[in-house]
Amino acid sequence: MGVNEKGLREIRDVLIRYSQYGSAYEVFDKHDIGLRKFADEAESEMRAGRVPSITLKAHETKSNQEERHSLSKDGFDN
Repeated sequence: MGVNEKGLREIRDVLIRYSQYGSAYEVFDKHDIGLRKFADEAESEMRAGRVPSITLKAHETKSNQEERHSLSKDGFDN
């Protein structure tokens, strides 16, 4: 069960909206190391039977608070 392109774009959208480093994700690159790191986290959550989500640490967010963002299951291949 892996994150597909739709899921990568969803992660990218979250990063653009909530991350201090969002501008780094303006150009979509499915091979981006940072994007893949978050995809790995979401895949791990799915394998564990939890809602697929990613966590942004406080120093990464615009709010300066840790944030957890759920992703849709449509962003994953079976």
